[in-house]
Amino acid sequence: MLVLTLYLQLFGLPGLMCTLDIKGGGAAENTEPLQVFGPVGLRKFIRVALELSRAQVGYNFVVHELQTLPEQDPEEFKVRAL
Repeated sequence: MLVLTLYLQLFGLPGLMCTLDIKGGGAAENTEPLQVFGPVGLRKFIRVALELSRAQVGYNFVVHELQTLPEQDPEEFKVRAL
């Protein structure tokens, strides 16, 4: 089972997914779906990026969108404009 976990860097994900397909991550070799974990909105991002680039992956994947709890995001780490 291949699991991808990402939070800050999303833009390379569609290309990586296509590369995994070329490198043998396709449905013929792997019957388990690719598990992708990331922030809320990741599912839509992947869907739109693959659609706009007209890329197709030959395997199933499952996207798990993780929500940050307030206690995991303390005030001192929030970015504010000056």
